[in-house]
Amino acid sequence: MESISIPYHLIVPSVIGFLGICLLILFKKRFWTKIYQKSFWLSAIMFFALYTIIVGWAAYEDIWLQIELNKYDLNGNLLFDGDECTNEHCKELMRKIVNDIGRNLSVFTGGVKALAIALPVLLVGITTERLKK
Repeated sequence: MESISIPYHLIVPSVIGFLGICLLILFKKRFWTKIYQKSFWLSAIMFFALYTIIVGWAAYEDIWLQIELNKYDLNGNLLFDGDECTNEHCKELMRKIVNDIGRNLSVFTGGVKALAIALPVLLVGITTERLKK
C-alpha cells in the first residue's frame, strides 16, 4: 500500500544543484582572487540555490501528493475502486497528480527563472565593481 514512486526526473537535478552549491562554496577562494569573479561566484550560488529550491519543491510536492492519495487506498492494491475515492478531496488529489505538467517541467522552467534572477545580479555586481575603480 505504501508504494511511492520517486520522481527521479526531479530528484536528480535537485541533487546536482546542491552539489553545485557545495562545490562553489568549497572552491570559494579560487573565485575571490580576481575582481570580477566575485560577482560570478555570487550569481552562480544564487542560480544553483534558486534552481535547487524550485525543483526540490516540485519533488517534495509530488511525493506529498502521492502519500496523501495513498491514504485513500483502503484495500492496499494501489488501484482506486469506485467506493474508495468518493469525497472531493480524493478527487482533487488525483486531479493534481495526473494533470500537473508544471511540476514535471520545473526542471526547465526552474532553470529559466533562476537564470532570470541570477543574471541581473551578475550584471549589477560587475557594474558596481567597475564603478569602484
